[in-house]
Amino acid sequence: MSSSRQSTSSFTTEQTSDADNDTTSSYPRRAHHAGSWYSSDADDLDDVLSKFLADAEDEDDAAAVEVGTSSSSGGIPNACLSPHAGFRYSGPTAAYSYLALKEALLTNPSLRTVVVLHPSHHVYLDGCAVSGASTIETPLGNLKVDTNLREQLLSTNKFGIMERDVDEEEHSGEMQYPYIAKMINDATMIESVGGKQYNIKVLPIMVGSIKTSKEEAFGRLLSPYLSDRGVFTVISSDFCHCKSILSRLISASS
Repeated sequence: MSSSRQSTSSFTTEQTSDADNDTTSSYPRRAHHAGSWYSSDADDLDDVLSKFLADAEDEDDAAAVEVGTSSSSGGIPNACLSPHAGFRYSGPTAAYSYLALKEALLTNPSLRTVVVLHPSHHVYLDGCAVSGASTIETPLGNLKVDTNLREQLLSTNKFGIMERDVDEEEHSGEMQYPYIAKMINDATMIESVGGKQYNIKVLPIMVGSIKTSKEEAFGRLLSPYLSDRGVFTVISSDFCHCKSILSRLISASS
């Protein structure tokens, strides 16, 4: 996919006060790609994702029976890797990933935040930037942003803040939000008999095109946050858009 390049001025990099971050720089992030990359109709979208998830669970269970093991991971998942193309293309594969979030929601009572690490397709970013949003809108319900975690990361003076247009135009983050909302909704329905309520927040972090040394530095910085039992991490990546190249890589590794 071709990408246009915008100036790094699309990011705020100076540290601001808590009040500024909670009011001046906050905005509701609109579902910019709804109606094109995925359905903007709540019922239609829920039906599509439900079908993807049911198929993934059936295949997961069948594979477990074939090898004589449980489809459960054997532990509580704390991360998943998910593609970010339009749901017509990536939705069935992403469903397998989001079974991990479903399991985490149902088995980890400490879970409070889903961090979404996603790349930048449209702006040049030599570092990482957190979303400036207060809420993430999806057809399946809005997600609250973890402003406390955002403030902790901003206090390191290593993160920029996405402006609204940058945040909304980037699809690699947005393609995760409907699935996250869906998994929270489904978990709430499953646990409704016991009256359990989920107060799960999200924090999108855009990762720029950075050198290995800077990747390692951000990895060390983020590690204590992402290893927290209360955090589940979604890593948004398509790996490779070219099937022929991917096939050659698989052949080479074999």
